[in-house]
Amino acid sequence: MAGNASLKLRRITWGDLFNDTLELARQIIASGYHPELLLVVARGGLVVGRILSDLLSVRDIANVSVKFYKGVGLASDKPVIAEGLNPGLVAGKAVLVVDDIVDSGSTLQAVLEHLSSNEPRGVKSAALYVKPWAKIYPDFYVRTVEEWIVFPYEIRETLESIPSGYEDALGIDPRVLEEIRDIIRKKSVDS
Repeated sequence: MAGNASLKLRRITWGDLFNDTLELARQIIASGYHPELLLVVARGGLVVGRILSDLLSVRDIANVSVKFYKGVGLASDKPVIAEGLNPGLVAGKAVLVVDDIVDSGSTLQAVLEHLSSNEPRGVKSAALYVKPWAKIYPDFYVRTVEEWIVFPYEIRETLESIPSGYEDALGIDPRVLEEIRDIIRKKSVDS
């Protein structure tokens, strides 16, 4: 996909992210589900998970680190759970798995399978966005999207992996883009 001229990007602003997370919280509350633990898929779900923690008044948060994407549109063969969780943390609790987006559904499926062996009392899942081709949908989501979503916390890594010429599609002030490029250049010199 990254080398494809039809790559479509959709930049999410911090305001969009908060408003969509607020809508996600409304859905969860309206459903009557009361999670005792948020299991956040790292790294993508970290920001969404923290905001949901506040909005839902859930103080217990754990994360599971999953490696799947290597860049924009470049997935590995299958997701790998790089860092699991303490089984005692989950047992007997109502858990909400949180991520920012469900693309193929493979990451969510791997996390749910990993979680089931830890005997939670209940499990639901939530993500801001889901792709229409996902093999599994979260229980709660705000909207279906087809574009490659660029979150406000991944601008640098997006710039490093999108083809040249797509920077304008991000809709970011050129001065800010240049500052980010300076950071990338300095980082590569220091490495």
